[in-house]
Amino acid sequence: MAGKENSVRREFGCLTKVLFAFFFLLGAFCTNLDRLGSLPARLAEMERQVPWSIRRLLPMPKVPYGTSEKGTALAGRIIRVYDGDTAILLDEAGERRYRVRFYGIDAPEAAQTSGSESGDYLRNLIEGKEVKLEVMDVDRYGRHVAKVFLGDRYVNLAMVRAGWAWYYEAYAKNDAELAGAEESARREGIGLWSRPSPEPPWEYRRRK
Repeated sequence: MAGKENSVRREFGCLTKVLFAFFFLLGAFCTNLDRLGSLPARLAEMERQVPWSIRRLLPMPKVPYGTSEKGTALAGRIIRVYDGDTAILLDEAGERRYRVRFYGIDAPEAAQTSGSESGDYLRNLIEGKEVKLEVMDVDRYGRHVAKVFLGDRYVNLAMVRAGWAWYYEAYAKNDAELAGAEESARREGIGLWSRPSPEPPWEYRRRK
């Protein structure tokens, strides 16, 4: 009987220590909230340190989605790249997320040949970095169809020029700059054009 009582005391003592540690840490956290800056932005930065293979399975920071309008400008940090033409922007205040669909280009779907390479190229180019957006439209899925700029670099054009996206003529009529970039990439046989007869993603989606 005495042994059982001693065991209960030890367990109670351990529980007391755990609770004390928890409340001590909670108090320290609350006391220093003013030093944390934008918590969502910090969480996004921490998430960026996790390998993509794991990060893609994690939930997004609990920040509400925002909606802008055609013709507006947005600025912030790219906190996640899904594929070669889709990403998530966290605004400068760390208060809103925006779904971004890159204007005028169409990259291979993740399941397509070259899909992972296209996504990796865009991820290495802009993920975790500050960008500016010119919103050209907001589509039916709530995505901000935008021209994306990393400093002076036009990222949409960079994707086509590197051969990791098509010029999406159906949604960007008469864009000579994007059309010329695709012709150049085809000629040089770079990116997805290094493989014979790559299937355009809009045809791939039609089959699915």
